[in-house]
Amino acid sequence: MRKLWVGLRALIIPKRVERELDEEMQFHLDMHVKQLVESGVPEAQARRVAHGAFGDRRRHKEHAREERYLVWLEEFVRDLAYAARGLRNRPGFATITILVLAIGIGANTTILSAVNAVLFQPPPYESPDRLAFIWQTNRATPGRFQVPAPDIADYRTRTDVFEGVGFAANATDGVLQYGDRAEHTRVGVVTPNLFDVLGISAAVGRTFLPGEAEISAASLADTTFVAPPSVAVLSHGVWVGRFGTDSSVVGRHISIGGQQLTVVGILPASFALRTPAYAGYAADIEVWTPLRIDVSLFTRSRRRDLDSDNTGIVIARLAPDATFDRAQSAMTAVASAQREKFPSYNEAGVEIDVVPLQEDLVAEAKPALFALQGAVGLVLLIACINVATMLAARGSGRRQELAVRTALGAGRGRLIRQLLSEALVIATIAGIVGIAFAALATSTMNRMSAVVLPTGTAIRIDAPVLGITILVSLAAAVLAGVMPAVVFSAKHFTHALGERSSSGDLMQSRIGRTLIVAQLALSVALLAGAGLLLRSFGELHRVEPGFDPNGLVVFNLDLAGANLGGPAARAVFVSGLEERVRRLPGVEAIGLTNAVPLSGTEWSQPYGMPGETEAEWERNSADFRMITSEYFTTMGIGLMAGRMFTAEENVMERERVVIVDRKLARNIDPSGDVLGQHIGFPLDGAPISARIVGIVENVRHTSLRSEGRETIYVPYRQEASRSVAMAVRTSRDVQSLTIALQGELRAIDALVPVFDFTLMEAHVNNALAPTRFVMTLVAAFAVLSLVLAASGLYGLLSFAVLQRKRELGVRLALGAVERDIVGLVVRGGMLLVLVGLAVGIPASIITSRALTLLLYTVSPWDPLTLFTVGVLLTAVAALACYIPARHASRIDPMTALRVE
Repeated sequence: MRKLWVGLRALIIPKRVERELDEEMQFHLDMHVKQLVESGVPEAQARRVAHGAFGDRRRHKEHAREERYLVWLEEFVRDLAYAARGLRNRPGFATITILVLAIGIGANTTILSAVNAVLFQPPPYESPDRLAFIWQTNRATPGRFQVPAPDIADYRTRTDVFEGVGFAANATDGVLQYGDRAEHTRVGVVTPNLFDVLGISAAVGRTFLPGEAEISAASLADTTFVAPPSVAVLSHGVWVGRFGTDSSVVGRHISIGGQQLTVVGILPASFALRTPAYAGYAADIEVWTPLRIDVSLFTRSRRRDLDSDNTGIVIARLAPDATFDRAQSAMTAVASAQREKFPSYNEAGVEIDVVPLQEDLVAEAKPALFALQGAVGLVLLIACINVATMLAARGSGRRQELAVRTALGAGRGRLIRQLLSEALVIATIAGIVGIAFAALATSTMNRMSAVVLPTGTAIRIDAPVLGITILVSLAAAVLAGVMPAVVFSAKHFTHALGERSSSGDLMQSRIGRTLIVAQLALSVALLAGAGLLLRSFGELHRVEPGFDPNGLVVFNLDLAGANLGGPAARAVFVSGLEERVRRLPGVEAIGLTNAVPLSGTEWSQPYGMPGETEAEWERNSADFRMITSEYFTTMGIGLMAGRMFTAEENVMERERVVIVDRKLARNIDPSGDVLGQHIGFPLDGAPISARIVGIVENVRHTSLRSEGRETIYVPYRQEASRSVAMAVRTSRDVQSLTIALQGELRAIDALVPVFDFTLMEAHVNNALAPTRFVMTLVAAFAVLSLVLAASGLYGLLSFAVLQRKRELGVRLALGAVERDIVGLVVRGGMLLVLVGLAVGIPASIITSRALTLLLYTVSPWDPLTLFTVGVLLTAVAALACYIPARHASRIDPMTALRVE
């Protein structure tokens, strides 16, 4: 350490250290003279003797410098300074190489920031690695499902593996009233222990106490019992936006849907209940309230009804000595006991999955992020190869300089350090510029990824990302500089001292050809990936969703706070609302449902045929939609057979009737002729039988990528949900229609919140968003790689033409025509293109397999895509070859010979 400090001190204050070295040598010389004088030698003679004994002062100083200085570090600093001067003297070369590398580093930093934010930043819970989601699965339907509330009582018995088990029921919409204001809000109902399970403390006030506001079974059985007010915890967002960060709101009363609540706390700004996308749980909860009924009192009927209060999200914290494997084994045993106890569970083959929370949150985003990280990795590799090509060309032009250095005694290691220092300077500056590029790009990424990445993801460049970027920059310097440095340091350049100019041809060297072929092959891989995603996006765009989204405005309503009474009253209210909206200018049709397609809201029901038991119904699962009579007309869903619901069936229930889609009809009878037949399913907790009166086209309710489940439609009056969605087909301006709609609704009832106004096209676009997001970025990277490869080929050919100027001049002087020269140069370049394609196409088939989960009806080895990529690359490369070839054909033979 002392030697390192002395060496660094010599580099930081060299003049002072030199002066100290002179003073120390003078001190030793004076002491020797003093000793001789004291022994009787005259002073003049003593000085001559002392100087003779001391020897060459310069040699001693050099030896002292070697001892005191970090010679290698000093040489390294000098190499960097020399490299910087060389780049400053060639600003065009420096600018191009720095920008090329900066783009690659910047792209990597941007995507790495997203990968870091999603995959490596744990959610803001206490010890999130100890948290798990618990889901149900069954034989009938693939995927994981929310858990029925009463099942949690069984889970909580396993205290050997779980420290706590929390539950969040599906979110509801309501009207938040405080003072004289009433606004829509989204409410999350959870077990009081959920925040304790997550390890979340309130920023102001407190969270829920155990059993807080819970109503006992005896009270529920008492018909005279009046429930006391409950409590609420506010999200940080609603506290800031609606209460202006007023801490005195804690302890005050608010009202939601007519129910009075006492605010007991404010959650931290960082808190969000993060759930996987397939869970269908709302992300924008503003008010949290405790579940007032013990979960064991809920019924297990309708357990597959995802819109029911009976199901929700279960999050558990492992016991201190438990593992996920032990927890899964315990839940497997619980599932086995449930199947023995409940026939419907046994019939459906219910199982329980315990999944680490962090793993489940990022599962859907992983394929896209890894594909993007691989794409930008290829871009950086192409950028490094491009810079290596330019450095190789520059090294070929520095043969005389390297020959002089070799003649003066520079060894191979010394030459390698000098050549690598130039790549290091370029990479360092490129890293700084790349970070600036990434800082600008991350804000764009945050906007683009809002519907793709998990909720609450904030993409930013933090310390770990910066550290990795620095390492990436150093790796880029090595990749870009090591091959030219090793190759040119190995050559013997002493013969170049006698040459008047360089006449070697980099195109004839193995390094030049190898670098260009590598760039082209990597570009093929990226272009193929982009082409496959583009074809997938096109196929998805052509998918018929089963409805016509053009000219459709959709919005949600919550009828819970309107004091409308039961289903009959709500049905009359909805009918009157539709009639008033229908009279607005520009409204062509209006329909109401519990959830519009592709909105992210799911509601499924088991079903079966007459004579089958409810347990047998569990083998089937259908999307469940309640609708008004004009819904199909409004949405543009085609009627294939039978009839639609009548206006009378909107408000009156004379007979149980349903409309089914074509898929369900064919499941019942392969001929699809099911009109007049009856179908059974649970409704309001009881089994019913309904007559099929119509068959409609299939609708993709959950995703454009799959047809999804079959669908059952019932008249709104039969279920009359409080949370509904309205679709309006219009030829009018959307904004003015929105204002008119809100006015109509306020005129009817101020306590009916209207929210989430959007175009139906937006839901379709959101369904396409994941593929569009990855496709856009990969396509941008592919175009960038193509430009880099083409520019590398162009640069190498241009340099080769410059080096072969004398040869080409001689050819022209001996009678060669322009066509001959153009053909000579183009053939050399296109040969490399063909080799690049021969290497790149098989490589692209392998790399494109990583995109399999993102592709739709397109295989990773799609022949059309590969052929198109080959044609595109050949065309661009041909242009890159032709331009320098054209310049070569215009060389003046006499000028070329005279210069040489």
